[in-house]
Amino acid sequence: MSIQDIRSIWILICLTWIVTLPDLSHGTVLDKESMSISDISTITIPSGTSQARFKENFIIRIPVNYFNEISLEFIDIRNNMLSIIDDFSFVAVSSLKHLYLNHNNLKQINQTTFKGLFSLETLKLESNEIECIEDKSFEDLIALTHLYITNNNLLYIGKDTLKGLQSMTHFFAGSNDIHSIQAMSFSEQNNLQTLALSNNDLKSFSKYAFDLNNLPQNLNGLRLNGNALQCGCSLVWLKKADNSWVTVWSPASTTCNEPAELYGRKWDTLQEDEMIGFGK
Repeated sequence: MSIQDIRSIWILICLTWIVTLPDLSHGTVLDKESMSISDISTITIPSGTSQARFKENFIIRIPVNYFNEISLEFIDIRNNMLSIIDDFSFVAVSSLKHLYLNHNNLKQINQTTFKGLFSLETLKLESNEIECIEDKSFEDLIALTHLYITNNNLLYIGKDTLKGLQSMTHFFAGSNDIHSIQAMSFSEQNNLQTLALSNNDLKSFSKYAFDLNNLPQNLNGLRLNGNALQCGCSLVWLKKADNSWVTVWSPASTTCNEPAELYGRKWDTLQEDEMIGFGK
């Protein structure tokens, strides 16, 4: 890896950290971090609370009707043992802007998990055990810009998995087991800037994942490194589009796995005519 690649990675990490910091300079904070809490329902949220922090406890379940304080803008339940979120648990906190549920034991997201979160901007679900996201589970999240599902067990992205996320600009789904992405999966995300799919089981990436009549115009972070890419005809479209409306991130670390003649070749060294010569 070159010095320039290392510098680019560091800049992206810093920028990601900066953009995900919520503006929480006002309101009352309920701080219950690292207090060995196992039953969240034993904690009363005072009226007027804008931040509820439960990081690093032993919480297993979020019961329905617990979060009924409508002034909440930030809920942090990172690093717990959370495996159950009752249906409609967040429906009463429509003012919520940032929800951190990363580093827990969640296995599934369904259509009622995030119902009513019309103001949510950031949702962090990375480092859980999520295998399945029901279609239209994010349909109410019309204001969401940042979705983090890195380091889970997802197998695919369907055409309705991200339904409703028309405001999303950054989608992080690296380090899963994703092997397929259906056509039109990103058809609503025409503001997408970062699409991180590194370290999955993808062999190709079809242009039909987007709405070809309404393409993103600033997708400058398509991350495909760490996949076993077949650098044949199916990826010629990406080579042609690269550095126009879409840019492959860190091309020097994005390499071909197939065909054998192109094994190990870096994306930025490939030529279109080389790829056309292979049928896959």
